[in-house]
Amino acid sequence: MRQKKGAFGVVYQDVMRNPAIPVESKAIYAYLASMAGADDKCYPSRELMAKELGIGVHRLDKYLLLLLSLIHI
Repeated sequence: MRQKKGAFGVVYQDVMRNPAIPVESKAIYAYLASMAGADDKCYPSRELMAKELGIGVHRLDKYLLLLLSLIHI
């Protein structure tokens, strides 16, 4: 995956301020937002995400699925 120095992403308050969304899901959301390009798309592998977030793939899957069930895409 290509890295950009100083890259950033937009994280919406609706997600970050929602008490129903666990902190692990918010971290995954912020990670994906920071990786997204101008078209709001990104494709990091689950293994890369887990490695860079310092969690296991099983835990990543659990909180990613929870995030997807709680936000409306």
